[in-house]
Amino acid sequence: MEILSYNIQCPFFGINSYNDRLDIIINNILLNNITVILFQEVFICSFLWMRLFGKVDYVEGKLREGGYGYFWGADDNWIFQNSGLFIASKLPIHPIAELHFPQHEGEEFFTRKGALIFMINDIIFVNTHLHCMHQSPKYDKIRMEQLGQIKDFLLERNITKNILLAGDMNLDERNNNETHMVDYLINLFENGKDVFDDYWEKPITSPPDSRLDYIIYYGMKYRFINGRLFNANTLDKIVSDHIGIVVGIESYNHYQTRF
Repeated sequence: MEILSYNIQCPFFGINSYNDRLDIIINNILLNNITVILFQEVFICSFLWMRLFGKVDYVEGKLREGGYGYFWGADDNWIFQNSGLFIASKLPIHPIAELHFPQHEGEEFFTRKGALIFMINDIIFVNTHLHCMHQSPKYDKIRMEQLGQIKDFLLERNITKNILLAGDMNLDERNNNETHMVDYLINLFENGKDVFDDYWEKPITSPPDSRLDYIIYYGMKYRFINGRLFNANTLDKIVSDHIGIVVGIESYNHYQTRF
């Protein structure tokens, strides 16, 4: 199974060749035979529950044509943007909950950030997009509170293993002020692992020189887990201001049958 986490950089009200960019992203996904897609920034913009803009139907239609049969997206917000979280899978999705973070500051005042928590096979997935601003320590505190809300929800349900937490965490481990936050993310549960733990130099996921995107796994019974970058940008078109992350997961028994 391969899982992709990707912030696809939704424009405000559809500007910036959005459909063309989506087509390039989706065509790349289909070529890579990804099993589960965790998108961020597939925003739906609304006013008093009236949808003003959203590409969820477009994305779902394109992926359905490509063989995906299961989808789940964030609820609309009553005013302005929802969380923009969207899931597509070739395997059945079992929704557990959509969390809504209560913290809203600055430019995110009208965006309902949160997390989608669901199960595929025996893995608990969390797709999230944390607070985006970095000008003040209070934004680190907000991100920590948001991660804490995810942890509290899972602990209340005694979920501490087989967890895969992914998304745009807006935590840059190259920023000395945010190193403690990266440690908090990895140690959210016992034995947390970054899919790039074996790399001496961590990958850049938000050009030109930062890492904001993560896939962290906790208590996995699987033996073979590896990460790689997913970059749909071309020489002619920058399709996103992020580079995606793919994690491949194989069970020990499945691995043995290949030899």
